[in-house]
Amino acid sequence: MKKRSPSFLVILLVVALFTVSFFAVGIDEVKVYAPVKIMIPDGMSSDVVTLSRWYNGGKALNLDRIASGLVRTYSSDAPIADSAPAATAIATGFKS
Repeated sequence: MKKRSPSFLVILLVVALFTVSFFAVGIDEVKVYAPVKIMIPDGMSSDVVTLSRWYNGGKALNLDRIASGLVRTYSSDAPIADSAPAATAIATGFKS
């Protein structure tokens, strides 16, 4: 096996450093995003939200300004989903 000369390794190192610095992104170009908060209330249905609006005098709730969705959950071995298996199914996509 041939020994490589130190000058070859230095040239390779310089080329690698310039390549990395060429593709690097400057700090001023990085976009900072706000963290995403996901709220999963336990046992909340559309009836509870409607009752909250009535209690609020018919005014819109803060919940109405954000994107929201409903998911029907059920357990893999019971007719009623408990909180822990439902949260596991929502988080992982697999029923337990």
